[in-house]
Amino acid sequence: MDISRSLKLRDKAMSRIYDAYACAKIYHSTSAQLFEAEQTAMKTVAACPQWVKTYLQGARLVLFDQLWRNDLESCYELDDHLYSVRKDSVHRTIDALINAGQGHMLSGIECHAYWLGTGRRFS
Repeated sequence: MDISRSLKLRDKAMSRIYDAYACAKIYHSTSAQLFEAEQTAMKTVAACPQWVKTYLQGARLVLFDQLWRNDLESCYELDDHLYSVRKDSVHRTIDALINAGQGHMLSGIECHAYWLGTGRRFS
């Protein structure tokens, strides 16, 4: 495959990946929905050289890191309340439990990702 064709396919796939992340933020998609959209975009470059796939994988990692930093929070669910590890959360923070001497209640409870400020689960 020539380089101009590879670059066109890379750009098209990158656009689809950007769209997937933009839609995920708007509609508060689950991680499975986002992963499916990413995989659909990656299928378009299946015949491309490895450097195209590596470029797109790096871009996906950057976008996912930004998503975690700006749009998601890790929360524990306890007694129908979310307890966040983020200090700027609209939910209760785990510090409230720890300061009340109830931090032990979090042991054995899975921590999940939620869309920041919504209570909608991402993972």
